[in-house]
Amino acid sequence: MLYRFAENGRFGMINEKGKVILEPTFLRLTNRIYEGYVVGYKNMIWSYLNEEGKGVKHFNNINGLGEFTEGMAAIVKDGLVGYINKKFQMVVPFKYLGFMASYFREGLANVVTPGEWENRKYGFINKKGEEVIDLNYDFANDFREGLCVVMVDGKSGAINHRGEFVIEAKYEFLNESYEGKLLFCENDLWGVLNNKGKVLIEPKFVDESHDYYTDRNYRGGFLRISKNNKYSYVDHSGNKMVDYIYEDALDFHGGFAGVKKYGKWAVINDRFEQITDFDFNSISYFSEGFIGVKVNGSWGFVNPKGNMVIKSIYESVQNFENGIVEVSINVRDAFINTEGEEVFRAAKPRGEMPDEWFIW
Repeated sequence: MLYRFAENGRFGMINEKGKVILEPTFLRLTNRIYEGYVVGYKNMIWSYLNEEGKGVKHFNNINGLGEFTEGMAAIVKDGLVGYINKKFQMVVPFKYLGFMASYFREGLANVVTPGEWENRKYGFINKKGEEVIDLNYDFANDFREGLCVVMVDGKSGAINHRGEFVIEAKYEFLNESYEGKLLFCENDLWGVLNNKGKVLIEPKFVDESHDYYTDRNYRGGFLRISKNNKYSYVDHSGNKMVDYIYEDALDFHGGFAGVKKYGKWAVINDRFEQITDFDFNSISYFSEGFIGVKVNGSWGFVNPKGNMVIKSIYESVQNFENGIVEVSINVRDAFINTEGEEVFRAAKPRGEMPDEWFIW
């Protein structure tokens, strides 16, 4: 496992022991290893690097390079995207719209015809580069749980891997499938479908937050809902678990969620029992037995019992990954373990970081 850090406006990487594997010399660097490789960019050259930090394959005269997913990676040149395999062989030529490059998901990649915005169409290719789902859609997401949400003539539906409509394109909005459920919108009211298109919960929820248009869906068995700027949760049957009592709420992760009342945050469990008092200025998601909390302007971590187990001394915190978490202290990137022991601290402040949109 490698972890990215920043120093003086450049990226580097360490291993789990805090040893620097890649010196902070990269303008762009993926935040972890993807299928054995890190993608890096410096000195006008894009590279795939292995876990030892050795450059395995280098590319110049291109505009961008993607991480490997399902053995394939996107490569962009002159505004067009193609795809390479793990042998770095060009499988799909540069022919699709570059800045809309997609990962392979469930064996297919979402591709877009180049040209003027109003004329662009979405479809899917397989790993041989064959257009197995015609580029006929006005918009398409990636596949998730066997379904892909597409838009035709301003209405949303969902297709399967054969391009067949499983859910008719008749909804104002349709979210991606999570836990076998899809949120849909009719007349500005939200309901829930199953992955066959059957209505499980009639459209009755109003959502002023508009989070549904991002990534709102069932997480950890519950769906966040809102009414009159107050939040609650419903289960898979649409049963409201608590009244609209929260000023804000996060999705459940690992059986815990952050909720806000009286201008402060607390932690609840999936039985809707309050684990902590409403003491925190901000809160993060549960990861590997820890929940990041902000107290008096600094971040620390509590455990599932609500006990502060890592002192709140950090300017920011991320989520734990394999027992290590990235934090910021004295404007420097650092990493600590589950005991709160510092594994690594950058020698210099982060500095001004470049835009990372080139890496998908």
